[in-house]
Amino acid sequence: MNKDLELRQSQVIEAMRFPLIILVLFMHMLPSQPLPLSWQFSGMGIYNIISEMISHNFGNIAVPCFFLFSGFFFFYNKKEFNLSFYINQWRKRLKTILLPYFIWNIGTILVIVVKNYVFIHLGKIPDSDYHAIQQNSIFNMLWCMPADYPLWFLRDLIVMSLLSPLFRLFFKYTKVYGLMLLFFIYWGGFDSNIPGFSMTAILFFGTGVYLAVFNKNMLEVCSRWRSFTTVAAFTLLCVSTYCNGSPYHLQLVRLFVPFGIVAVINLIDLMTVCSVKLKNFLCVLSPTVFFIYAIHEIYILGFLNGFFYRTSLVHCVFGMILRYMLFPFIILIICLALYYLLKITTPRLLSVLVGGRIHNQSFNIREK
Repeated sequence: MNKDLELRQSQVIEAMRFPLIILVLFMHMLPSQPLPLSWQFSGMGIYNIISEMISHNFGNIAVPCFFLFSGFFFFYNKKEFNLSFYINQWRKRLKTILLPYFIWNIGTILVIVVKNYVFIHLGKIPDSDYHAIQQNSIFNMLWCMPADYPLWFLRDLIVMSLLSPLFRLFFKYTKVYGLMLLFFIYWGGFDSNIPGFSMTAILFFGTGVYLAVFNKNMLEVCSRWRSFTTVAAFTLLCVSTYCNGSPYHLQLVRLFVPFGIVAVINLIDLMTVCSVKLKNFLCVLSPTVFFIYAIHEIYILGFLNGFFYRTSLVHCVFGMILRYMLFPFIILIICLALYYLLKITTPRLLSVLVGGRIHNQSFNIREK
């Protein structure tokens, strides 16, 4: 593999991570269920179209990208795939995945309990999160739900990492046909509903494994299809948004996602080539991504929403637009401030919380 192209690939992946986490923040501005669109060009109609296009359509490329990168770097530049290799990889992930996963989920449970304990003593009614904790077992809260819900990604990544030898064996015999089989299962809307075994994780972690095992460069593969995938991604994004909330929406979104990922990789590649300053800026912020991902929804978004829904802004279109467009960046600023405060004051604690990702290393990407 060309060394310059290999270096550029690592830089593009590093630079992609921060824009992807911003996209995750926008996804979490709306409820998880897509809303059927009326296509009325009123204030609320335009708000619904834009927000649904971003959060329930375009935003679906974010987590698959993280799975793709994780699968790719699990086998990246590896020549021997023996038992000691897998044991070494799994040992690293005890620190980078497993420990942070349980710390953040246990921390979430404690925060909810303490917060509602205060509410009860102040004469207020406990919130829905507190009732969920009362009604679920420890196993459900730490694995099935999980308590810090965005960390379902880490839960599935733990399982994918354990199954990594099977991925390599599968592609050794099936090659590209195995990849196609996984895609058609994914596209058909199938999911096992077993915690840790989502088809999103299986397909995109598997795609990363396939690219690494067969020594393929992502930028080289994606650039071959630049024009076609860009047109296809834009067309499918519009069609899936138009069918938002319909019985066909899931299949359309899942068809869009692979094209969208290739188009975005090509776009970020072009942007980083054209602007070294932008590339360096995004790479500097890359280590903050895991922290933002773990802390934003339960710890920050919940409090901001609680404040917002007590104001009169909730009853007007302007207020909803303001919330949707500003909250992700307010959350981002708060998360970055907390991250750098911890980095200055308690770097060891931060290192444990983010699985050692303080320096410029990836979101479970470059554990070699």
